[in-house]
Amino acid sequence: TRRGHGDGSAWYVGTALAEDGLLAVMRLALADAGLPARERIDHDVEAVTRSSADVDYTFVLNHGAGDAVVDVPEGAEDLLGDPGARTGPRLVVPALGAAVLATPRAAEPPFITLSETTE
Repeated sequence: TRRGHGDGSAWYVGTALAEDGLLAVMRLALADAGLPARERIDHDVEAVTRSSADVDYTFVLNHGAGDAVVDVPEGAEDLLGDPGARTGPRLVVPALGAAVLATPRAAEPPFITLSETTE
């Protein structure tokens, strides 16, 4: 069920959906909100962006037993790496590891995606 109100809407799913069904509903909800959806997902990788007045901070957490490779904005600063080190376009987040990326504040938060390979 979807109910619009003003510029937004609320979505309610009254059942436990299988993964494919849940992904389909989430993609519809994201599209309805004008937000992009990732092509690939990995249940072991979590990416969240928080913003200050002038910087976007993106936290990438790898909960998995293997390395994860993510595509990141070119020139992002890896705050857990060498001071002043820039990343991109790909970053390897080790098993059970984390990365904190800083980029200049953008109109849209950085969109972190999974890469196909670790090479």
